Amino acid sequence: MPESIIVRSTNDFTIFLPSVTSVVRDRFTIAHELGHLFLHYAMIVRNFPGAMMIATRWVKEDNDDLKRAEWEANWFAAAFLMPAAKFKKCLEENDGHVNVVAVQFGVSPKAAEVRAQSLGLFVYA
Repeated sequence: MPESIIVRSTNDFTIFLPSVTSVVRDRFTIAHELGHLFLHYAMIVRNFPGAMMIATRWVKEDNDDLKRAEWEANWFAAAFLMPAAKFKKCLEENDGHVNVVAVQFGVSPKAAEVRAQSLGLFVYA
């Protein structure tokens, strides 16, 4: 199950990565899956004590709760890897050149571009 996490307990989980992705993609995926752990696992355990949580990247389009959980995990990953204040400062210091900023934060240019947009910042490709 590439791009997924199985959580058996807070301290016992496995993150699955695809075998054909880049280091920057894998970093984002790991942060995304940690987002599920930190944002969603407590709710699962509260509602179903002793239950495991399995979160996969691909969810049914008609399941709004799972789609929201994916969005939240993406938000967590972006904030974790690209903290707003540091990201904004770096973008300003590099005249809005998102590709340079992406390298500095160890993320893909697309991830940096999306982060900039979510923060209302102007970028150059």
